Amino acid sequence: CTGHITDLAEANCPGQPCRYFDPNMDSAWAAREAACRLKVQLPSFAGSFNATYDQFVSGQTGADLAIVFDSTGSMSGSIANAQSQAAALAQKWLSLYSNGRVGLVDYKDVDQNDPYAARVDLGLSSDVNAFQTAVNGLSASGGGDTPEAQLSGIMTALDGMSWASGATKAVVVITDAPGKDPEPVTNFTRDSVEQHARSLDPVAIYGVNFSSPQSVAHWITPLPPLS
Repeated sequence: CTGHITDLAEANCPGQPCRYFDPNMDSAWAAREAACRLKVQLPSFAGSFNATYDQFVSGQTGADLAIVFDSTGSMSGSIANAQSQAAALAQKWLSLYSNGRVGLVDYKDVDQNDPYAARVDLGLSSDVNAFQTAVNGLSASGGGDTPEAQLSGIMTALDGMSWASGATKAVVVITDAPGKDPEPVTNFTRDSVEQHARSLDPVAIYGVNFSSPQSVAHWITPLPPLS
């Protein structure tokens, strides 16, 4: 694949057959087409989908989605709404893809005496009820200062999920605060997370800004481009 993450501007949907399913197509086109498909297939959720972190690849063997959830104390006022939206997204994903799977990671912080930085709450599964149970079990606590261990959450999803080779792979981060970059203790950086995501086939990463309750139509917003 060729192309660069900073080249992934939004594009119009191409006609059929979609070039996204051609493994020889430039990665930038693959990313644009994947984002466009998400907008079409998830109209209630994906008003702002855009591939800013990394590109999708052709999903010949399935569709894997990991939701990475900020469970720090600042989410207390919106966690019930965020849990509901995450469950709805998981249910929609599984209804769209007969071979789809969803997983869940939650994260807190690395240097604020939290009981953990990030953990896998549910491995990739096609069981929507299992996802609902896992996300309902989250509670908002800890975190301390405003930037959180977002990068640990993403890395836990990248390394802790049994991603299917050849499947479409995506991580959606739900948060109301930025991540620490570089991250203390782990020394993760946005660049190192990007490179790791690229090495896994790759995994496309999207951000959800939940700093204030919004309608579902405006729920998902992209992470800022890497410099």
